[in-house]
Amino acid sequence: MSSRIFLISLILQGLTITGCSNMRVLLAGEDVLAQPGETVEVKARLQQRNLPIFKDIEKVPIHFRLIASPPGAEVTLEEQKITDDEGAASVFLPVPREGIYKIEVLYSGSRQFESKDDVITILAVGPKKPVAVFDLDYTLTKHNWINQPKTIEPYDQDTVRVVNEISKKYAVVYLSGRPQPVHRASRRWLEMNGFPDGPILLWYPSKFRWLETNRYKKDILQSLHDKGFNLVLGVGDRKADAKIYNQVGMRAIVLNRNGVNFKNGTISPDMVQVLNWLELGSIVLGTR
Repeated sequence: MSSRIFLISLILQGLTITGCSNMRVLLAGEDVLAQPGETVEVKARLQQRNLPIFKDIEKVPIHFRLIASPPGAEVTLEEQKITDDEGAASVFLPVPREGIYKIEVLYSGSRQFESKDDVITILAVGPKKPVAVFDLDYTLTKHNWINQPKTIEPYDQDTVRVVNEISKKYAVVYLSGRPQPVHRASRRWLEMNGFPDGPILLWYPSKFRWLETNRYKKDILQSLHDKGFNLVLGVGDRKADAKIYNQVGMRAIVLNRNGVNFKNGTISPDMVQVLNWLELGSIVLGTR
């Protein structure tokens, strides 16, 4: 799904944010797919919800704390950094072993701004581990996301079960055209509905212009491919998603929720259309 819906919804939200004694802020962490032995930059960004533009909040402290790591990793992190002129702060964390690392980021608030927290996920996997990439809107979700993370439903009754089954064989990565500031809400929705843990890679407004989500997804996946990750499967709802997956050597599965073929009517060996998650699961998990 493109960023156009998000731009419109964020503008509408911004019209309602007035009269607050403590201005509303968004603290968004950047999740990372890493390799064991790598030292990872752990980054978060604090912005005022001065919509439709996110206004960076500089020169305030952000606290970073490691709250979970794989058994035997023997790493710690407890550090505070000051945001720069882009509202960003970062620290570095070695990830010696495969598995998931969780870092809590916290802004304690002030007289001017409310407090906010988020959790950053780092998934460390070796080069042989197959990676499956999932889009969010109209792929894992039944409808597009418009700031309703508690009410939006999964795509269908089999979505959560199938993704969890796939996660037993693949490392799971979520890749979406949603803007980075909604990282916290996206993470909470995935957790609330029981999806497997994994990094959520979102479009970053300072790096890409509005509506450039296809370019963003391609650049992210190409970067991961070039670093040696074993990207093998991509799931989305658009022909554009499938093309991006194919360009970096991934097999693409497209959820065709309308039950109609793409306009050109062609499906390549590396692009499969399905109508639901039950059918998708049977293909990926080899039950048919």
